Amino acid sequence: MKTLFSKAGVLACVAILINAGLLLAGLEEDQPRMEAAIKFLQEAKKADNPIPLLDNALGELKKAKHNKAGWRVRAIATVDEAIADANAGNKQAMESKCSHAIAEIHTGMSKAG
Repeated sequence: MKTLFSKAGVLACVAILINAGLLLAGLEEDQPRMEAAIKFLQEAKKADNPIPLLDNALGELKKAKHNKAGWRVRAIATVDEAIADANAGNKQAMESKCSHAIAEIHTGMSKAG
């Protein structure tokens, strides 16, 4: 009898952990503004004229919900830096900032609550 309850307890814990993982994964996927910003940043890295794409990414970040544990604000600052680099003609630095902003956005999406 004790073994039956132990196995049931273990199975219940596993089910809870799986459901928690699915809920957290859903949080990251259900953020259209953040996802749009990522897409614009990825496109900007390849574009001949990245500034309009960077502006679009910045706009999406500013419209996103503020529940990202400070990571949305960091990404906004990084995109601002990428825009400055693009305006200065420093494509390599701009691409690096875009990659950094994408990482910050992903972190923010995972922290959203």
